[in-house]
Amino acid sequence: MPSLIVGTSHFVSRSHAMNYYARMELCKLDAIDVVDGKLNRGEIHTGPPACADDARWFADKDGRYHIEHPLPSHAPCMHCEDAADGVDGRCMFHSQDDLGF
Repeated sequence: MPSLIVGTSHFVSRSHAMNYYARMELCKLDAIDVVDGKLNRGEIHTGPPACADDARWFADKDGRYHIEHPLPSHAPCMHCEDAADGVDGRCMFHSQDDLGF
C-alpha cells in the first residue's frame, strides 16, 4: 500500500537530538545550546509523537521519529482537485503535455 512518510520534531532522547543537531553545528557545545533551547521552547520533543489511528510512528537509525500515513492506492496528485478543468478528465498539470506546454 502506498504511504507518505513525514519527519517529526520528536527524538528518542535528548542525546539523539544532540547527535542530530551536532552534524549541523560547528562544535558539540553549540549543539548542546541549540538542543536545550529548542527543548525549552517546545520546538523539539523527546518521546514518540501522537499520530492518527491509521498511521504509525517509527524511529530512524538516528533516533528521529517519523510518521507513516497510508494513502489510498488511487490517491490523486495534489493537482487533480480541479480535474474537470483539464483535458480528458485530467487536471491542468497532467494535461500540460496535451496543451503544448
